[in-house]
Amino acid sequence: MHKNRPGPTGWTLKSALAALPRLEIEPLFPAHGALLSSISVLNATADNFEIASTMYSALKTIHVSSVAISIGLFILRLFWSYTAPTRLQLRWVRILPHAIDTILLASAIGLTMLLEQYPFVHAWLTAKVLALVAYIVFGSFALKRARTAIGRNVASIVALSCVVYIIAVAISHDPYPFG
Repeated sequence: MHKNRPGPTGWTLKSALAALPRLEIEPLFPAHGALLSSISVLNATADNFEIASTMYSALKTIHVSSVAISIGLFILRLFWSYTAPTRLQLRWVRILPHAIDTILLASAIGLTMLLEQYPFVHAWLTAKVLALVAYIVFGSFALKRARTAIGRNVASIVALSCVVYIIAVAISHDPYPFG
């Protein structure tokens, strides 16, 4: 990531961080205080731009990696649901996707806080969240809830279409990435 390359609206990450107000957030419980102190980049200024930039890079890498692993696991489980349904009962197959999705969600929340771009405020993030909910619902039907083969096939196609849409929105930062 280039430190001072202007974004689509003409601002740079450094100028945006310099404009951030100092946030005073009270911890809700002891562990929350530790979390807040580890995310002190919310109070970033131009002086500690390198820390914010490094944190952004780390969170984005974790997020994108988690996305790739989560999608890969979904496709593998979908394949097994058609070819070897008993494999879906393996302990690691039942646990690992939830662990990866937890990491994915935590990194998404971290990026949201760091960049101060929020769902239901920024249209592209709202589109991603709503498409994520649709993906979860249709993915659930594709893997276990659909009662017929046609229902499972339709749910699989819709769930994978949601994934494609979410990725396109994430890349374009536009809720209408195909138009």
